[in-house]
Amino acid sequence: MSACAQPVQARSERIISLAPNLTEFVYALGAGSDLVGVIAHSDYPKQAQHKPIIGNYQHLDIEKILSLKPTVILSWAAGNPSQQLAILRQFHIPIVDISPQHILQLPAITRKIGRAIGREQQAEVLAQQEQAQLDHFTKDYANKTKIRVFYQIWQHPLITISAKSWLNDALQLCGGTNIFANATTAYPQVNLEQVLSSQPQAIILSSRNKQGAKIWQQWNTPAKHHLILLNPDWISRFGPRLVKGIQQLCQQLNTLRLSKHDTP
Repeated sequence: MSACAQPVQARSERIISLAPNLTEFVYALGAGSDLVGVIAHSDYPKQAQHKPIIGNYQHLDIEKILSLKPTVILSWAAGNPSQQLAILRQFHIPIVDISPQHILQLPAITRKIGRAIGREQQAEVLAQQEQAQLDHFTKDYANKTKIRVFYQIWQHPLITISAKSWLNDALQLCGGTNIFANATTAYPQVNLEQVLSSQPQAIILSSRNKQGAKIWQQWNTPAKHHLILLNPDWISRFGPRLVKGIQQLCQQLNTLRLSKHDTP
């Protein structure tokens, strides 16, 4: 009976991560030492920067991946070259595809990764924390006054999000209304005239490129006085820091409401 009471020991794996957000998950679940290879731009935490790089979102170094003898590969279905993933599958290496469609899937994704890398207990703890935070956002912001926003992904060309993007879920959680929610693609390209005619109350920027804010200063739109700057590494990566990005977004939108004398 005493043996049964002992915590389950995490199994050791040789993990390769094919997306920066998946690299973050591996470290968040305490398996960073099992990580033998990462995709380019895996820059968080700092320890990840010292791991062997096995390619980028356009090209994977198949030979290098095989030389690292992985026991499991975490892939990002929307961002990895499908033909090269098919080649890797021929070597019978377990490949776990991660492809969330909605932010509310975050706890389930955490558990899925935990099962794949032998960190089920750690994943359960993190998933419960994520669920509590998501529930908190839903409860606190569901009845807030809606704010019409333009969510700017990039400035040249001008790219935004639609309801097909999981980033739109973050807006909804925080009481924001996406002026391009009905676009037919997840990340549509739009023009300035379309944005201005939709009369957003705020413009959200999630890029480190400072030029993204400057393009609005020349236009006579009230939204240029309400530019919301978000940490792109938090909000744009579907990873364990995503809840921090949502919290930042919610707080910024609520600050705007309060400035308009809305009831908190």
